[in-house]
Amino acid sequence: MPNLVLFFLVLIISSVSVANTVNSGVELRKIHLDTIEYKESNIYVFKPDIYLSFNHFWGSSNKDFGKKFAVLKRSSNNYKSLYESAGSGDSYILEPSFFSSDYMGGSLLVLAEVGTEYSWGLRVFLLRDSLEIEDLGTLDVAVLPESEYGDGTVSAVAYITIRENGETYEFSFSKDLVFDPG
Repeated sequence: MPNLVLFFLVLIISSVSVANTVNSGVELRKIHLDTIEYKESNIYVFKPDIYLSFNHFWGSSNKDFGKKFAVLKRSSNNYKSLYESAGSGDSYILEPSFFSSDYMGGSLLVLAEVGTEYSWGLRVFLLRDSLEIEDLGTLDVAVLPESEYGDGTVSAVAYITIRENGETYEFSFSKDLVFDPG
């Protein structure tokens, strides 16, 4: 009988060790950025004289239109665009959420909700403290609304957990997802 107890104890310790290895990444937390008014909308303060905009910009072609993520630098009362993402097309929302950790050195992971009356998913950007921007693509996921009377899908941001493992970001969700909602 003592060997059986020892076997279970080893099994439990092994399971805990494996679980700790799988979840060894750093969890990002949602953070708040202050805003200021700019051209009848708000822009987010990233650092002194550097702002993040999620407003409507027209591109140079009919294929590149809609709301864009832009990084703006203020000099006096002029704003110069340092970066503009590709347009979000027919989406009339581009609502950002910002995530970071103590280990990201001032960098942000930006999840920008796209959609119309319902969520189409999230555009994902990595904004480094050095102002380098990497467009990481889209998460084409949303969730069903809490109410049975809700139409379409809603943002998955409230149900997300993000872990950073080196150069990899792992996204997990606490609710069932709708894939390709847009």
